[in-house]
Amino acid sequence: MLKNKLSPGYSLIEIIVVISLITILGYFISLSFNVLKNETILSKEDKINSMENEISQIKSKSLSQGKIISYSIEDELFQINAFKECSIKSNKNKKVYISSSGEVSPFQFDCIIGNKMWTFYMNRLGKVEVYETK
Repeated sequence: MLKNKLSPGYSLIEIIVVISLITILGYFISLSFNVLKNETILSKEDKINSMENEISQIKSKSLSQGKIISYSIEDELFQINAFKECSIKSNKNKKVYISSSGEVSPFQFDCIIGNKMWTFYMNRLGKVEVYETK
């Protein structure tokens, strides 16, 4: 009669494969949680580009409708994703007007980017610039 000489435990190869699979799965799970937890942190230039793109789209909308479009700065414009985390210092300009010719009523505003406060100025052409006191 033949006796079964197999050991009741696992082989070293099986243990290494299981540990490797657990390690790889753990890496991908932690990576996915980090991606979900951290929102995309934009640089100052990325924020400016996204704001200018948004204004450009509003200009196109104004041109297609053939009329001046007005937005309440705090209640409407700053609710758009490109202008999130922004606020306006003085409330003397409560609205921004965008004409079908592409002209924008200029205003100054502050935005938080990467835990730092930046002051911006939007000029008549809808271009956003970093406001620096001289």
